[in-house]
Amino acid sequence: MLILPFRNGLLPLAIFLCATCWTSSLPAKDTKLDNQPNIVMVVADDLGISDLHCYGRKDHNTPNLDLLASQGIRYTNSYCGLSICSASRAALLTGKSSARLHLTNYLPGRPDAESQLLLSPRIQPNLPLEETTLAEALQAAGYRTGLFGKWHLGGGAFGPTYQGFEVAKEFPEKGALDEKEGGKNEFAIVDAAIQFLKSSTDKPTFCYIPQHSPHINLAAQEALIQKNASAFNPLYAATIESLDQSIGKLITAIDSLTRPTIVIFTSDNGGLHVPEGNGQPATHNEPFRAGKGYLYEGGIRVPLVVRWMGTIEKEQIVDAPVSLLDLMPTLMEVAGVEPAKAIGPLDGISLKSSWLQGGRGSLAMDRSMYWHFPHYTNQGSRPAAAMLQGKWKLVETLDDGSIELFDLEKDVGEKTNVAVQFAEQADQMKNALHRWQKSVGAQFGKANPLAKAELHRAIYLDQDPSRLDSSRGANEVAKAWQNWRKEMNRVVAGKKPALKVVDGEIRLTPSASVTHGKKIIYEPQPNKNVVGYWTEVEDWVDWELKVPKDGSYEIEVHCGCAGGGSLVALQVGDSSYEWTVRDTGHFQNIIIENVGKTWLPAGTNRLAVRPKSKAGVAIMDIRQIVLRPSQDDVIAISDRAKEIHERSYVWDGHNDLPWALRERNDLNVKKTNLNHEPSLHTDIPRLRAGNVGAQFWSVFVPANTVKTENSFQMTLEQIACVRAILAKHPNVFEFASSASDVERIRKAGKIASLMGVEGGHSIENSIAKLRELYSQGVRYMTLTHGDTLDWADAATDQAKSDGLSPFGEEVVREMNRLGMLVDLSHVSPATMNDALDITTAPVIFSHSSAKAVADHPRNVPDDVLLRLKTNGGLVMINFFSGFVVPESAKNMKDMFDVRRKLEKELGPNNESDEFKKAMATWRATHPIIPGDANIVVDHIDHIAKVAGVDHVGIGSDFDGISTLPDGLEDVSKYPILTELLLRKGYSETDIQKILSGNMMRVMKAMESAKGK
Repeated sequence: MLILPFRNGLLPLAIFLCATCWTSSLPAKDTKLDNQPNIVMVVADDLGISDLHCYGRKDHNTPNLDLLASQGIRYTNSYCGLSICSASRAALLTGKSSARLHLTNYLPGRPDAESQLLLSPRIQPNLPLEETTLAEALQAAGYRTGLFGKWHLGGGAFGPTYQGFEVAKEFPEKGALDEKEGGKNEFAIVDAAIQFLKSSTDKPTFCYIPQHSPHINLAAQEALIQKNASAFNPLYAATIESLDQSIGKLITAIDSLTRPTIVIFTSDNGGLHVPEGNGQPATHNEPFRAGKGYLYEGGIRVPLVVRWMGTIEKEQIVDAPVSLLDLMPTLMEVAGVEPAKAIGPLDGISLKSSWLQGGRGSLAMDRSMYWHFPHYTNQGSRPAAAMLQGKWKLVETLDDGSIELFDLEKDVGEKTNVAVQFAEQADQMKNALHRWQKSVGAQFGKANPLAKAELHRAIYLDQDPSRLDSSRGANEVAKAWQNWRKEMNRVVAGKKPALKVVDGEIRLTPSASVTHGKKIIYEPQPNKNVVGYWTEVEDWVDWELKVPKDGSYEIEVHCGCAGGGSLVALQVGDSSYEWTVRDTGHFQNIIIENVGKTWLPAGTNRLAVRPKSKAGVAIMDIRQIVLRPSQDDVIAISDRAKEIHERSYVWDGHNDLPWALRERNDLNVKKTNLNHEPSLHTDIPRLRAGNVGAQFWSVFVPANTVKTENSFQMTLEQIACVRAILAKHPNVFEFASSASDVERIRKAGKIASLMGVEGGHSIENSIAKLRELYSQGVRYMTLTHGDTLDWADAATDQAKSDGLSPFGEEVVREMNRLGMLVDLSHVSPATMNDALDITTAPVIFSHSSAKAVADHPRNVPDDVLLRLKTNGGLVMINFFSGFVVPESAKNMKDMFDVRRKLEKELGPNNESDEFKKAMATWRATHPIIPGDANIVVDHIDHIAKVAGVDHVGIGSDFDGISTLPDGLEDVSKYPILTELLLRKGYSETDIQKILSGNMMRVMKAMESAKGK
């Protein structure tokens, strides 16, 4: 087999031949054009929309660019692909949204910091080789292709010569500050480009010139700096003037060529308006808001000038919105290539007809454009998405969900948010933006477990860089923002950015697939190159999968579909992952679908994709499947920890799966696939992976059901749900009501399933109903939930009995007599102490934590912990970030006060829009910080030190809580606790006690005390 260099080393001959077929089968050239013109594209680096004299910047000297603009079209509403360099360049060179490419930041990107509420999604570390670049498309059409300047889209095997450039010469960002090189090597870059153009007389030429200028650090000759002394930033103005001089030299050379030449000048993103690098802000983008890194107009509007002498009329000013994504389809058509037949659908549109019709042509003024930027930046911006629709501009900030709407006709500076005034318009655009994000497979950041809300407020909210006032001049701005700049740099010092893994990834191409069925086939056409024609639900496809080493792999399916809606399952090893195919607008509108993560042993296996239902004319097209080593496991688990965990088992005190099933499927267990339920914290494969051997399933119903007098009935329904789960999976689960049951079921290799009632409201003030619950198999009852009862005070509500009432004392005694554990989670300290005074058996806290570590009223104070030594009881640690992370616990505690204050003002049990908005606003600035698994171990460690290691266990609260510490996302993650306990110095014996042994001891002690 002939092989060529490719990504991880090899490019199959089939792909090479496919590319050869494309070249030989190109459509005929456009006969309206005399010949194929040269194309010279100059891309400045961080040049703002207002930085050229011809765009209104009177303190900048750009005579050569001004002349170029007068000789063709100057676009006043031209937008880049994204407001950051690598992402915008990738979009420009592929004609595809950077969100679709999963390349949405500069490379390698800004590291994550504690100032962020969200972690950045992992992005591609390079421009993927499977994407067709403009250079590749033009090369296939007969063009010579060359790059001179700054690539910034990956090195080595991902450099420009692997992406369609026959000749590529990259230059360092700093020149010799003379007329030969220039401060940013602008003259050396142009000289190399001119030499290439003059050597290419027999063929049309595509010459791509991505300059370093005027990116920081700025550099220019001293004479030019003095000449521009009155400019906002003299060094920046001098850098631009030097760039302009290099453009003059380039245009002079182009005008000596015999072949007609299209000259395009633009910038990758808006100008840098905050202090960075040189100390002063490089520029301002007035009258537009903000700059580089932001989705406000100053960040995404860029200059765009196009000259095509003899074809495009001179002195055209076009104010219709256009995008740099439009350049690829435009230039392909100019070269005589139909993009749809050569590549497939692109996200930009062709401007060719408008060029030939005097500039605007048929360009729509109300064209919709979209941006998705899920990152924090060096410039102080937060993750955001935006949409432009005619005069309307919508910006959504992703870390708090806030919406801004601007009327650009009246407010081009985006100073006045009219989202409330024009709520219908805002909702319509927000919904459209969300549909677009879904259609391109946009990535979103997840909650940052180490976020510090106060630091976030200080950097991003208290001093908003998007509203920086540049009117005082660059020096004054630098002084006012000096401390902010230092703090922005400090929080990322010494940290590394997160990128997708390349090493060790496995790629399954359509050419290597094996199709099964009537119609499904591999379609090798260049504009397809997919497994397609998948019209039959019985048809399926698989690949041989060679796994180089054991490990956890994330699975990406690169696919597209017009319509979507089909249910599909991917099967690999013993795992199956279902997802609903999304509507991408076209079968070759390929997106990256993250379908799951699986553990695979080294060796040969098979990966299959099978439809389960079909919603439209066809299932989908698959361009490739990528399995990449997982990076989500933030804590590496040692072999010793794995061995200890496997020798023990987990007995978890509290899991709310039954209530989750009620909310999802109205208790219809048949609708729930516990063999794979990725939307829940709990399913069978993950229970097995976590080595869960015994589980208390919570039969919870809300406390407000007391008002409708159906708490008891609903609790019986929850018990029936647990029984149904066990009946559906008899080889996995078995009901247990005693310690001996647990031991027997464990020996049989099944998960012992016990039940606990969460909240004494379920007995409706009736001892008889308490006894009935025991007879149904319930083996603990939490005395309260969040609301105080007639007979017991809750931790998060007003007291009525100062602990337990006489009836409450009777309840505790009856539970002792029956042999039902008294659970003190959720109750007030007074109730805890009253129960401990009365009980004759050990108590448990089925899902609580240590108040000394995180000060929340739900947690157990040290004086109560000390009493457990005598009582023999147990605190089973809750995983909810709002209870275990100190800052989150404070916000949760304060939230109750805020809610009570609002209800006092607006009325109790308030559901008004005013109430909801006020609560949402408060939550946005008082987030629940996730923390990580270490914080849970801190709670375990504290209780072990105060009460003793015999008095602490695990009570996760999975499927009953929303925010979890990083590393403890589901029931498969318990081994992480074993690893962290080992690191703390805990012995294997102590770890086994914490995981399950202590609960077994308490269960046996409770049974011994029964009836006393």
